[in-house]
Amino acid sequence: AGVLATNALLSGSPRAGQDVIPPTLPPAAVHAASPTPTPTPSPATPAPTARPPEPTVAPTPGRGALLYEARLDGSAELDQVRVFSGGAADAGVTFERGAIELGVRRPPGGAIAFFRMAVRSSYVGVFTVSVPRTSEVLFTWALRRDGDASYLLRLDAKAETLSLIYDDGVRWREALAPQVRIRDLRSGRAVPVAFSVVGQDLAVYVDGRLVMEARDARIQSGTLPPDIFVGEEGGVGSIRLVAARVYALP
Repeated sequence: AGVLATNALLSGSPRAGQDVIPPTLPPAAVHAASPTPTPTPSPATPAPTARPPEPTVAPTPGRGALLYEARLDGSAELDQVRVFSGGAADAGVTFERGAIELGVRRPPGGAIAFFRMAVRSSYVGVFTVSVPRTSEVLFTWALRRDGDASYLLRLDAKAETLSLIYDDGVRWREALAPQVRIRDLRSGRAVPVAFSVVGQDLAVYVDGRLVMEARDARIQSGTLPPDIFVGEEGGVGSIRLVAARVYALP
């Protein structure tokens, strides 16, 4: 964002280092120059109020054509929804009108959902989630996978933090950027999370602000839509996905 600089040039302004001596006015002139008192507005004419500041346009990833948008109409519109840890009583996915809810009822439950869209290695994702106040789950986007290895964007509901991670799928996990704390995550508010996955570059936005950037070349050939899952680690609770869009690169 640029900074607008304004230079005001006043005619007759003193040069640097020059003293400014106010003129001496006779009493009559002083009286004549005194400002006229401002009348107090009557109750029928309220005093004017200052206009609120114009909203700031928040940065978002550049994006091209819309490739996918979740209908969120209560139908199971995903390619695959399954419990990957524990049993059906431990975790699950609920399709509601206006949301998809993923939940863990009992550790070590875990559930995963894949979106019904064409596979791509580079894209822009714009998702909105809502987290109940009592939730303690780990919610994860798999941004790109290649075999067992993946780039993960992990939302920790209990700690109210977001992490960008490289996971080799075996025993190695590495943070790609400093962890970010999300204000009032468990207040139930809608939290917009956007990310761009372009070649070696990954960028993450929360609440319209760029919060993480990373460059990593370990996963280049993976082509998979962003899947989402809860569980694997963490506690019980749920998270609601209330908007999901995926775009081509600009």
